[in-house]
Amino acid sequence: MKSHKSNLYMGLKGSSWTTKNQLFDISQNSIYYWWWHFLRLTPEFWYAKRSGHEIVEANLRKVDLAIGGHPSPSFKAWWTQYGVDAFAESPRDDQVRLVNPSQAVSNPDTVLVEVPLSLNKREIASQFNLIINKVHRGRKYDVEEYSNAQLKLYNHKYNLLSIERQYWVLLYKLIYPQVPLWVIGDRLRLAPHLDVRHLDRRTVERRQEMMFLQLQSHTWRYHAHAENLRSNLKRGSFPNYSKASPIQTSLSFGTEHDAEFKASTDESHKSESAWQLWLKRHYQSILHGKIKELNRFENVYKQNSHYHRNFLKFVQGNLEM
Repeated sequence: MKSHKSNLYMGLKGSSWTTKNQLFDISQNSIYYWWWHFLRLTPEFWYAKRSGHEIVEANLRKVDLAIGGHPSPSFKAWWTQYGVDAFAESPRDDQVRLVNPSQAVSNPDTVLVEVPLSLNKREIASQFNLIINKVHRGRKYDVEEYSNAQLKLYNHKYNLLSIERQYWVLLYKLIYPQVPLWVIGDRLRLAPHLDVRHLDRRTVERRQEMMFLQLQSHTWRYHAHAENLRSNLKRGSFPNYSKASPIQTSLSFGTEHDAEFKASTDESHKSESAWQLWLKRHYQSILHGKIKELNRFENVYKQNSHYHRNFLKFVQGNLEM
């Protein structure tokens, strides 16, 4: 493991630390925390660890090796063992220096400029700036291209709160695939101004019906973004919202294990795959806790004897509370 004091992380720009505990505290409030969460919800890594079958698809295999397989349920344990190195930038020489003309330069991130010393300093500076402006992208450099980390940050154009909401929508849909998206959006309070909880869709007027459609569309966007994040994450790119062509499942573990992989990781609402059972066992209570927190149910229904019995029906969209 590299020295934690000298490591540079693209996702921790502007932060400083002197101890590994400080570095962990910072990382827990960064993009890397949600990167870990989405890695946990990726079936390919889960199946590889569960089955012992080796991933054969190149991009998946590279990511799997960098993260040490399907991540542990403890972010701190995983970060300390794998994340701290997987996201770290390798040391590079970022100093402007005088180069001997006969010295070979192999660094693609540098440029050699010939400076006639017969010019005065003002002329040199003016011409030098013209050259640099042609070859340097300024502050708008491509983070992923510039990075040399094992797992590269896609860019800095992300909002952690949005990613958190996208995560909860994805998790909800994975555990309860049969629940309509508008119900998920309502239970997660994604758009409180679209209050449809006590409206009957069969009898409401057109204006109120539009609220259901707006909430459905709003939640669909969160879910679509989350799926794109998960798809690109398999290629080592995060947070990347680009529409990614799906990795052929037959290439993930080879044709020999393709049928078993598909059956084990089916996410449809008609399935009770091993992956779905694992998700429910490890995440259902966590999801329920988040829903209770967002809806402030523990305070409202603290003395209600029917609360715990009816809560699951509420989560599934069969009862309003």
